Amino acid sequence: MAIHSVGDQARAFVLQNQTAHLRNSLNVLTDELATGLVADKAGRLGGNTTQLHHFESQIAILNQYKSSGQEAANIAEATQQVLAALHSDAAGFAADALATRPATNTTAVSLRASQAQALFGAAVARLNTNVAGLHLFAGQATDTPALAGAEAILTELQAVTAGMSTAADVETAIIDWFDAAPGGGGYLDFAYNGTIGEPRLAQIAEERVISFSTSGATPAIRNLLKGLAVAALSNAPTLAAADTERLSMVDRAGALLRSNETAVLDEMGRVGLLQSLAERFGTEHSNALAVAEIGRSNLITADPFLTATALQQVQVQMETLYTLTARLSGLNLVDYLR
Repeated sequence: MAIHSVGDQARAFVLQNQTAHLRNSLNVLTDELATGLVADKAGRLGGNTTQLHHFESQIAILNQYKSSGQEAANIAEATQQVLAALHSDAAGFAADALATRPATNTTAVSLRASQAQALFGAAVARLNTNVAGLHLFAGQATDTPALAGAEAILTELQAVTAGMSTAADVETAIIDWFDAAPGGGGYLDFAYNGTIGEPRLAQIAEERVISFSTSGATPAIRNLLKGLAVAALSNAPTLAAADTERLSMVDRAGALLRSNETAVLDEMGRVGLLQSLAERFGTEHSNALAVAEIGRSNLITADPFLTATALQQVQVQMETLYTLTARLSGLNLVDYLR
């Protein structure tokens, strides 16, 4: 009679193979129980994964649009906050300038000049705001601050107005400097570091792109800085000794800021509309994403009861295998021959 036996090395290989198989099954079932999704998606769908791929593609696109829309909404909100602060400061200074009008003493005018210098510095700092490393008012040049430092700008204006002794001349020179076209050696060449006529774009839906055109080059912002700069330079040492010249500049600065209020408010309105659009599409994307995820889940959701039952069976098999392995490893010749 033929006797078939399994050698120790072959038996060890069989046991190792069974152990690896059971461990793999244990990992798969554990993942399915944790995620709620089957590991073998193609097997669950009988090889027809077209609908699954459609849902997954839709989910990826919606997540991308949702992320882009959220970023756009955050940028719009931060831009609104800066514009609101600029408007508030400018309106406050315009009112203060009007209150100074009856005064003709050096102290009152110097106080307004110092106030304007501080507000000009605050305005420049706000316009150099960045959100998550993106500078808001530099157009497409989001990696660089929109403006040069406030001190550098005022120093340049002092050089531009050097030698001028009347308020009218100083004011005209400042206005011309801020209004100069690119290449004219003015604000857009010296102070502004961003792009001109190149708004930052954000695609928030398949056929919807919003454009952030508000920048340090926007006329409303330039005019606001212009008004503050006129007041800030009202204490220029080259002006005539009479306080009426300095007072005239403060008064003119207030008028410039008041006449610019509507333009700033209009800019805030445009940015507010962009924020509203980004948030509305974000809500729509969230709803569509929920529907797509439910559709995908319905295709590949693992039955928790069946998965738990299979997991328990694998655990029992592993325990049995470990027990058998321990017994075989302790077997000796005497026990085998008995």
